[in-house]
Amino acid sequence: MISRITMVVRNSRMTNKGFLDVDHRKTFKQRSLSLEDVFEFANGREVTENKNKAIMNLPLIKSSTDDTAIVNNKHPLLSCASDDFDDSSDTDKETSKELPLLTPISAPDQSNPLLSSNEDEQDVPVITRPKRSRDGLTVSTTNIPMREGEVLYFKTEDASVVYMNPFGNPITGYFYITDYKVYFKGNEPEQSTVIQIPLGCVNHVEKVGGKRSRGEYAYGLEIHCKDFRSVQLALRLSQEYSRNDIVSTICRLAFVTNSPAGQFFAFRYKPTYPGKYHDGWAFADIEKDFERLKIKNGKWRFTTVNKDYQFCDSYPKTLVVPANVSDDVLRLTAAFRSRNRIPVLSWLKSNGACICRASQPLPGSLNRRNREDEQYLQSIMRTNPQRHMIYVFDARPKVNAQANTMKGGGYEQDDNYQNMNFSFLDIPNIHVMRESQRKLYELCFNGLDSPNWYTKLEETRWLEYIRLILDSTNKVVQAVDRYDATVLIHCSDGWDRTTQLTSLAQLLLDPYYRTIEGFETLVQKEWISFGHKFNDRIGHGRKNYLDEQRSPVFVQFIDCVWQIIMQFPFDFEFNEKFLLTILQHLYSCLYATFLFNCDRDRTIFYPVYNFTESLWTYINCQKNVYTNVLYQPQMGQRALYPVASIRKLELWTNYYMQWNPRMKPQEAEVERCTELEEIIKVLKKKCSQLEEELR
Repeated sequence: MISRITMVVRNSRMTNKGFLDVDHRKTFKQRSLSLEDVFEFANGREVTENKNKAIMNLPLIKSSTDDTAIVNNKHPLLSCASDDFDDSSDTDKETSKELPLLTPISAPDQSNPLLSSNEDEQDVPVITRPKRSRDGLTVSTTNIPMREGEVLYFKTEDASVVYMNPFGNPITGYFYITDYKVYFKGNEPEQSTVIQIPLGCVNHVEKVGGKRSRGEYAYGLEIHCKDFRSVQLALRLSQEYSRNDIVSTICRLAFVTNSPAGQFFAFRYKPTYPGKYHDGWAFADIEKDFERLKIKNGKWRFTTVNKDYQFCDSYPKTLVVPANVSDDVLRLTAAFRSRNRIPVLSWLKSNGACICRASQPLPGSLNRRNREDEQYLQSIMRTNPQRHMIYVFDARPKVNAQANTMKGGGYEQDDNYQNMNFSFLDIPNIHVMRESQRKLYELCFNGLDSPNWYTKLEETRWLEYIRLILDSTNKVVQAVDRYDATVLIHCSDGWDRTTQLTSLAQLLLDPYYRTIEGFETLVQKEWISFGHKFNDRIGHGRKNYLDEQRSPVFVQFIDCVWQIIMQFPFDFEFNEKFLLTILQHLYSCLYATFLFNCDRDRTIFYPVYNFTESLWTYINCQKNVYTNVLYQPQMGQRALYPVASIRKLELWTNYYMQWNPRMKPQEAEVERCTELEEIIKVLKKKCSQLEEELR
């Protein structure tokens, strides 16, 4: 088990020592090295002689930055300043003891049987402890679902916390905080109410009322979550703990942005899987997918110009570029593209048509030109013998692109780029999308009973933006599928709207990406490897919930996929539960699939691929749970064109209103799927019998 670690930025050792290349998973395992051994060596600490020799044989990478990491044997949370969570804002100053350093109450008992609080997670061990009242008498026993490596930090000794159920009566129960989740269990005599909130889902914690507030449930706190729910808890005054204890503990465990990545629970989670083990990190090798697309046709090539992430820190190591373009030309082209994100291949059709992605060019207000960039686009166009034209789609509204020219950015001018068909797609930026999601959150949580609910839904413009993304995707698919054209897509930096369009277009064009493993490959390649800023957009471990960098870009993408499945239910191997599971773990920080902003962070600075688990591993060990029983692969060998019209789009209630029991279907989806599977088996058996009779 990897002990708790602390990575602290140091300015003195990076240039002298370099940093270990932790890109290959097997390297450390074959040499019996732990995460601590690697970081200790990187900081000049003494290690055992045998391990020292093993580490010395590892390759070192020199970095242009001065960042490095050291190991702190103390728990990383102990360094948090207590005044960050001061309760002095209360109208009544709470007189509680100063919160001690976070010390685990106990670790999970690995010998106990399994109990799941989630129907799709059966790998949760349970710890059982006696509950004592204030007089010290044992009155009951409480079962707490705990995962491997999970540690309990806070618990109430009696049923002194009240869940303010917005859909029923208040529920009294017990409250727990671990290093992975906030957990509430009702004290009802029959089936108890259970609320589990992964700390990664916590958006912010708000205090409600004060000691002098009137009313039985006027004093407590409200936990606002990133997954469209808000949980309000009322507290009874207790001598054993204060509200400040609870809020401070949640904040210290949930908001770890200024501390090491080792604090994310994903670095301590070592699960066992129910079925055959499938290494989900194998999908991180994007070369395999490009080889499937048969790029080795003499017109494209792999380049290692970014092997140390010095060329572009947000691109993967391996890039695919035209075969006749040298790495020197790539470097000259990068100087004219935002963030050095040059046009590179994303998908290749068998006849030569392709989809490329990039960031905006940098002509600026002076309309500067770059000959290498112009010639580079011509080289991309010449790889396609079907059409002597390149279609450039700028995902931004034209007014936004023109405004960017005043900041040094811009777009391709027809006068400078030959054989180009250029168009804007008018998709708003991340700030507009964030505001739309905020309105949708308020509507789904507080406005369900509003008589003008549909009017308010229209005012959020959420479905309008989904329609706009789907319509833009159809334009890309049409250019590639019907016109056999070469397509280049970009926005400003090429990691938000660009990724939405490239991934959705490939989903509609290539049947492989409509399978479970194919979709995992698509997300791993287009979103994770090509640098969608998950940490910034989701706010993993960050306290500032008003951060302007947050935006539901990936949620919109999954919503678009769901809309497409609703129109083509026989063409996808995966079902709705598959998409819901992805969004669940987008926030949970249980798996490291969606942690950090780019591959550079995941390989050089934080050893994700060596010391964490992938969400795809968990899913692929139980594929039957996520398989669409209506899937007909023989029907899906074609390009799909979803109807991008408001009249065909629906609000995804199973996600945005999943916490409202009134919105749940009376018949469980699992039961319906099971019945359909039985019917399909019977029908297939009858078909086989009829075929035998005909013979």
